[in-house]
Amino acid sequence: MIMSRHTKIFHGRKLEKNFSWYETGKINAAYEAIDRHADSFRQNKVALHYKDSQRDEKYTFRDMKINTNKAGNLFREKAHVEKGDRVFIFMPRSPELYFLLLGAVKIGAIVGPLFEAFMEGAVKDRLEKIVRLR
Repeated sequence: MIMSRHTKIFHGRKLEKNFSWYETGKINAAYEAIDRHADSFRQNKVALHYKDSQRDEKYTFRDMKINTNKAGNLFREKAHVEKGDRVFIFMPRSPELYFLLLGAVKIGAIVGPLFEAFMEGAVKDRLEKIVRLR
């Protein structure tokens, strides 16, 4: 097997010690993916590079933390979303989608992404299931 200079092999048990759940027994995916890096020497490293036909943007871990915090505050203050509430986000893949998704996760919401590729029936089915769970 030929390995490039960018290839690293990780061993699960050793890698696991880098995550907060190893000590706390709890996990917040937004913290693990963004905040812990934004609060470290990685804060100015690119966390998200978004490129499409109209945009070419890079967001550092610090940028991501700021934008996901804003999104979480928006959910909490304007939509009155609380921990355990279900939030569905229906929008194209964009930086804003990730800000909203991770912002909702930060405040403890249960996030269900919906994409344009879902047919009308799939979207309706998911929303009806949520209503039945209440």
